[in-house]
Amino acid sequence: GGEGGGWEGGGGWVMSMPAWALEVQQDPSSYEVCALVPRSLGGFAWQHARPSRPPGSLRVYEVHVGIATAREEVGRWSDLRTDLLPRIEQLGYTALLLLGLQEHGYYASFGYQVTSPLAPAERFGPPSELQALVDAAHGRGLLVLGEMVLAHSASSSTGREGLPQHAGGGPYFLPGEAGHHPGWGSRLFDYSRTEVLRLLLATIAHFAEAYRLDGFRLDAASTVLYRHRCLGLSPAHFCGARYEAFFGASSDVDEGGLTFVMLANLLAKRALQPPLLTVAEESSGYPGLCAPTHAWGAGFDYRMAMGIPDLWGRELALAHAPADAPLPVCEIADELTRARCDERRLAYAECHDQSLVGDQALAFRLMGAAMYDGMSAGAPPSPAVARGVALHKVSRLLTYALAADAYLNFVGNEFGHPEWVELPTGDNGHSFHHARRRWFLADDPGLRYAQLLAFDRAMHAAEASLRWLSSPPPTRGDVCADHPAQQLCFCRAGALFAFNLRHDSSADAVTREPCLGRAPGPRAAAEGGGAPPAAPSPRVLLNSDSAEFGGGGGEVRVREAEGEREESPCGRCGRRHRTWHVRLPPRTAAVIYSGV
Repeated sequence: GGEGGGWEGGGGWVMSMPAWALEVQQDPSSYEVCALVPRSLGGFAWQHARPSRPPGSLRVYEVHVGIATAREEVGRWSDLRTDLLPRIEQLGYTALLLLGLQEHGYYASFGYQVTSPLAPAERFGPPSELQALVDAAHGRGLLVLGEMVLAHSASSSTGREGLPQHAGGGPYFLPGEAGHHPGWGSRLFDYSRTEVLRLLLATIAHFAEAYRLDGFRLDAASTVLYRHRCLGLSPAHFCGARYEAFFGASSDVDEGGLTFVMLANLLAKRALQPPLLTVAEESSGYPGLCAPTHAWGAGFDYRMAMGIPDLWGRELALAHAPADAPLPVCEIADELTRARCDERRLAYAECHDQSLVGDQALAFRLMGAAMYDGMSAGAPPSPAVARGVALHKVSRLLTYALAADAYLNFVGNEFGHPEWVELPTGDNGHSFHHARRRWFLADDPGLRYAQLLAFDRAMHAAEASLRWLSSPPPTRGDVCADHPAQQLCFCRAGALFAFNLRHDSSADAVTREPCLGRAPGPRAAAEGGGAPPAAPSPRVLLNSDSAEFGGGGGEVRVREAEGEREESPCGRCGRRHRTWHVRLPPRTAAVIYSGV
């Protein structure tokens, strides 16, 4: 092991970390960090082949390794492999997204103050344990994605940790104030420098080759793409048809940053084998983010649907409105269908951003202090808990079915983990109380957390059966949103998704039978005398009000109206669609299907 050094003009040698360190180690007594020469990266005995990419349905489980344990300590790669992978597989997720992957000296930064970009986080275990985690995940058929923090780098006052810094900004950072992010206290890369591109592209390639990652999510892509870093700009700056905000003379696009993301996707799709799946966390709505690079797009496979969690946090929070207040059904439908036709969205009701200290998990926003003594499944729920449990399920299924080309969940939030995430600092007495996941809550069948977990598993089972993520999401014109009735209905993948958001009464919806999207074959048509075969009777695949999911046990009823059929056959499936009358209990979501 050893440290790098450099000559500070006229002042002697200054010790600093090598920028290209592949493994680091911190002395537990002095806290000094040094680089190691890894001896085992190429010698790991891989047991499992990588899963096929992309999977039929991309269902992503986002996890920070350090908090994934129930113990009040920092979790390790090995804990995730032995304790959490079985849970993730059983729930029905198809991919794992690792947060805090790269080495970061300050644990409470949640992994966003990266000090050695090519090295895996040392506090979670040696590199061989990360390799064993990825190998075990592949053995369970899970893709493994890593979050890449390549928009900025940690700044160290001593220079002995993090990338080398020169007075003029180089060799990696912009000079002067332009090289500092005022909100994060970190340094900003100069993407016009060849050495910066070499280092950051090598980071992606190294994790793909040495650790067999299947893809990456680029954190803070807007900070890469714009010189203004989106600082001080309101969402209205990018709204509407203001394409000059993206492409005009005053757009302030960082051409070097755009070049980097295009090169990163070219590397991921063409140079690396097998190709990587790529996701962008980008807040401005930059057009062409998911367009291919040969069409001058940035080349990502998916963009994070970042507006949806803000919608749910704003509209569902108990503190913001009376418990019986109507929800803005049309606004919800507008936001969930707001997408460009050439972009695929990784949609989510909440991710790690909503759980970090200063914010709260959605379940806690919904129920607040009522969660502390009101989650027993053996007692009638309080109004706050009944509302929160119902809307926790409704918001997730509505996001999943209406907005998603792929779906994401943050570790523990699938069962309504209470409160928030707060990593240990001096301000909280270095406490791990909020820096863990209380799995015992979900494992107790006497608590409503277990029922929310069962609903999450049932959602994924329904998607695995219907494969709705493989069909295009509905557009706004495909959605029936009735604010006075508090109803939402739409069809996708041959199924009807119906939502009653009323708190006080059941709702009746009249809707057309969903199109199954396939015309009958010649043999079926001949056997039926030229007419398409009759569709089976509708059946309820999922009812969020079921008692097993913590609901009131209300029944979803579907009745076919006698003699009510469309006059003309459907051009896609050849059937004259029937009319369905659907009755939903209060605050209930249902999936109804009439296919075989």
